[in-house]
Amino acid sequence: MLEVARYVQRGKKEGGLVDLAYVVHMAREKSVRAVLTQVASLDDILREEPRVIRVEE
Repeated sequence: MLEVARYVQRGKKEGGLVDLAYVVHMAREKSVRAVLTQVASLDDILREEPRVIRVEE
C-alpha cells in the first residue's frame, strides 16, 4: 500500500474537470504501477490516463 504524503487539486477546467496530483513517500515501482492500474479502472472519476513523474533524491 502506498502512503500519501500530500495531494494537490488545482482549478477547474472546461466541463468542471480538475487535475489532481498525489505525492507519495518512497515506494517500489511495482506498487505504484499496481495503484495506477486500479485508478485507471475508475471510469466514473478518471477522464485521462494517470501519469507518473518520478522524483529521486
